[in-house]
Amino acid sequence: MRYFFTFFCVVLLAYTSVYAKPVQGYKIVLNSFATFDDAKEALDVTGKNLTKAQVDLLEKYHCSLLARPSGKGYIVVIEPFEQKKEAIRVAKEFKAAFLDAYISGYFGPTKNSVFWKSKELIVSDIDAINSTLPTPCAPQISPSLPKKESPFLVWPIVVGMLALAGALFALILTIKKQKMSKPRPPHRDINAHKPHSKKEEEIPLNLWEYDVALHRTGGDEELLEERMQAFVSKAPATIGRLKEVVLNKEWDNIIAYTCSLKSLSADIAAGPLRIMSRRLEGAAREYNSDIVATTISKCESILNDTMTSLKKHIAREEVVKTTAQSHLGTGDIDTLEILRTYLEKSLFVDTDKASVLNSYPHGELAYKIKELKSTINRLDYRKALELLGHIEGALQ
Repeated sequence: MRYFFTFFCVVLLAYTSVYAKPVQGYKIVLNSFATFDDAKEALDVTGKNLTKAQVDLLEKYHCSLLARPSGKGYIVVIEPFEQKKEAIRVAKEFKAAFLDAYISGYFGPTKNSVFWKSKELIVSDIDAINSTLPTPCAPQISPSLPKKESPFLVWPIVVGMLALAGALFALILTIKKQKMSKPRPPHRDINAHKPHSKKEEEIPLNLWEYDVALHRTGGDEELLEERMQAFVSKAPATIGRLKEVVLNKEWDNIIAYTCSLKSLSADIAAGPLRIMSRRLEGAAREYNSDIVATTISKCESILNDTMTSLKKHIAREEVVKTTAQSHLGTGDIDTLEILRTYLEKSLFVDTDKASVLNSYPHGELAYKIKELKSTINRLDYRKALELLGHIEGALQ
């Protein structure tokens, strides 16, 4: 097919080189119009405003100012010029009045042209103030050229163009058939991630965030606990299945398990694992085995760290619940020393009943006490101990 296309290109080149009308010089197109009347009116105005320098150039290079058809429109043009440098010289003189003027090839006389017939020199603009310009002759329509172009010069070009169009059409059909005959790769989402042209999303420092996860449940602690338990039980199995399907390059399954891991990570606000899962999904949609293998290893490492942190949190909650049940009869926490003992032992503290936390409703410590109560309610005893140390220091 490639040789067939090349053959027709050569044939077309031969036709155009032999039969096409040769370029006989150059022309300057000053402006173009939709109707012949507009072109003749512009010719009349242009001719009346010719300067002496412009007329001298037209006579020097034996060229004419005229309006004539060109394709489906009409143009005001200066032609012909034997050499391009002559056309460039004249174009510079007319550029000030015709900013869009351009030079192109001249192919010989055109029928139904209207010439500017004035042969008298036009005086300069300064002299025109004190004198009356001679009235130029009215534009005249030139008689039809006696010599008619032979239609035999056109038909070879038409035949060549049709042949080229046929060759291009056949080439397109051949390429389309070849593409349809090739086996398509497995499922490829039209919204597949494109190669990372932008900077990759930064991985947060916290493996997971309790406050964010609780906010996603609408403050429902029991629902959050269920999600954490689901993550602990399902995430490792999902990673294991991912490693298996990657070995067999089951791209659809890789994407499915990756989406599942991404969803589990979002439920507990496990930012690093969620971002790495998203990168894994993008690599899977691009069928990039190397990046998929590398990213799965990173996902597994992040998952192990997240699981360790999550299990510690769950275990601490269990201890707190058990301790709370066994200390239902515990007396009031009325000093900061007793509060510290409770926090160090991870014992349950009812902030509403602890009188020490209600002893400073006003003053500089009120804000810190309020923050301490909020931290204890979130079971973040490490931070609570830090805040308690600040409060004790301020009191001393």
